[in-house]
Amino acid sequence: MLNTGGPASSGMDSVGQLAFTLFGDAVRAERDIVVIEQRGTRYTDTPLFCQQAADMVFETAGGQVDETVYREAFTPCVAAWREQRVNLETYTTATLAADIAAIVEALGYDQFIYYGVSYGTLIGQMLMANYPNRLHGVILDSSAPLSINFWLPVNENIERALTAIATACQTDTFCNESYPTIAEDFSIRLSDSTTIH
Repeated sequence: MLNTGGPASSGMDSVGQLAFTLFGDAVRAERDIVVIEQRGTRYTDTPLFCQQAADMVFETAGGQVDETVYREAFTPCVAAWREQRVNLETYTTATLAADIAAIVEALGYDQFIYYGVSYGTLIGQMLMANYPNRLHGVILDSSAPLSINFWLPVNENIERALTAIATACQTDTFCNESYPTIAEDFSIRLSDSTTIH
């Protein structure tokens, strides 16, 4: 069972590709690989995408963002979803884990190996807590603990990673010769709306 990040990333768009790049022919010949589209994602009946929140992520890139800013960005989207009678209380990590358990049950598997990426690792941890007997194994790729809201420090973490990349490039002769202004070039590209959109 392959599960994507997000939350709200499309399994069909992202993790589906992993089935062919991450796993070789031998694995695919021996195993069923199941990719799901989590509730609320792109190809579901009720996709929950919030353009205001997506724009806010790019507008605040490189800075620490308070939870209030996220809530304000989502407010118009939440109001629209509630007006459409979307029960947002059913879009939780625990519910997504229950969905996976139900899918596995419907497919007739006694146990399964779960592979989760980014936000999918939180769902994997929820599966381990709530459905341990259904799991044969769990792979958590780019894991975050359930105990934190990993979205709050995301911009700070991105900034730290980009700084580390720029520093490493400066100390590597080939990289520095090829990309002497890598940090500045990245900032220019990030501020160019045609690059992002």
